[in-house]
Amino acid sequence: MWSFGNIGVAKGRRAARSCERLLAVSINANEILVLEATRTGRAVTCLSSAKWSIPETLLGATGKPVLDHAAVGRWLRQKLDTQGIATRQSVLVLPRQTAMLKLIDVPDVARDELASLVLLQAESRLARPLEELCCDFLELPDKPFVLLASVPRQTVESQTSILTEAGLDVLTATIGELNLTHHDPDSLIGGTQLSVAANQEQAELILSQAGIPMTAMTVRRTCDVDRDRRSLAAAVTRLIASLPSQFSISHIGSIALFGSHAAELVPNGACIEQPQAITLTENDLPDAQGMLVEPALAMSLASRASPNDSLDLLNPRQPTDPLAMNRRRMRRWGLAAAALIGIGAFFAYEHSRALTAEIAQLKRRDAELTKLTERGQALLGTAAFVEDWRQSQVDWPQEVSHFVEQLPARERAYLTRLTLDVVPDSAAPMLRASGLARETADVLQLHQQLLTEQAGYSLQPHAIEPNPHDALFKARFDIEATGLPRDRSPQN
Repeated sequence: MWSFGNIGVAKGRRAARSCERLLAVSINANEILVLEATRTGRAVTCLSSAKWSIPETLLGATGKPVLDHAAVGRWLRQKLDTQGIATRQSVLVLPRQTAMLKLIDVPDVARDELASLVLLQAESRLARPLEELCCDFLELPDKPFVLLASVPRQTVESQTSILTEAGLDVLTATIGELNLTHHDPDSLIGGTQLSVAANQEQAELILSQAGIPMTAMTVRRTCDVDRDRRSLAAAVTRLIASLPSQFSISHIGSIALFGSHAAELVPNGACIEQPQAITLTENDLPDAQGMLVEPALAMSLASRASPNDSLDLLNPRQPTDPLAMNRRRMRRWGLAAAALIGIGAFFAYEHSRALTAEIAQLKRRDAELTKLTERGQALLGTAAFVEDWRQSQVDWPQEVSHFVEQLPARERAYLTRLTLDVVPDSAAPMLRASGLARETADVLQLHQQLLTEQAGYSLQPHAIEPNPHDALFKARFDIEATGLPRDRSPQN
């Protein structure tokens, strides 16, 4: 028994039947989405779907299900019975926002040793212990990288327990939006595809290559469509820039849109600085036909037909059995030893003196290298200290970009001065800005935008003064904005 995290599963993945009837379930905040469908290969036939709001009596103060999962499970069972849904085999579809994605470079190793290598990388690259996470990974074609996806174990276990209490047999747990990629060669124009799934609150961007997701980002929406488009274009640029240099993506081949909100945000590739990209809707994609109802849930069911190209947090890819690996190694060593004995017996007399001299030379070289290593320990410690210091510094280009995104449109206000600073004894960035605005209301709106949780700033109050030198921009303002602690990773 082995797994990433602390959910024990049998070695290997459960084999999916060629045809099966399944229930996809997504628990997001205070809503539960269900989709009942039959799957034959990658073809999914939707039978029924429903969306229910969890009663307030079962919600905690933060709007999430309380620890009494049994009550939520019994309520869900009643809803399923009322809807006439009798399917018991289910797939848990987790929202993308619950997952942390990391591209990890791996050397060229045998396929049966890849999972062990990724496990070692995950122990050093993830911020939380593996015991607190459920992890799985995808191999990127023709690239020495894997996409590692990790979800807090508590999230997976709590949602799984709700479905179990509802009488459902949870077969797999996957990340819904990451399945919005397509494996049909005719739909993979240029190999690189951007999938955009949007609703009224947010837009989810998934950048994939050859049908395998590489990175993703969530963009919060506002009431201004033009501003949302600019934010989306900036997010696409950050997605491409976040990839390692080995990918060298200069443009996106195609853009797949899911839902009318996505079509509203991305009417064409030029609006996100990808004029060469071909824009496709759900009807244009062979994998998505017939999946217009909850495409993330439907395509999560379809992904079971391609287990090597999909994530399964309940049945992650497993390292090879250590006993089997030892047996193979012993056989290899035995063959190598037999060959060496035969060669050694033939050349022993002729090369005994040369081998003895070479061994002595290697010992001397080993002693010299050992001394060099001991002398270099202090230098390695200094290098580690410098690297820790470098990583703790503020990424000012990112901070300035984030600050500028909060500003009103240029015709309403603009900056005349921008100063960057760091609060003493803290890594918190501080930005001091001066500018002009048309009205005092524009300045107040800017203050409110900077104080939102999404922007993540605290402000030092300053008076808003009139500007007698410009009849168009009547207000003059000064801003001191200090960044609050927040995750500034471009993929989170």
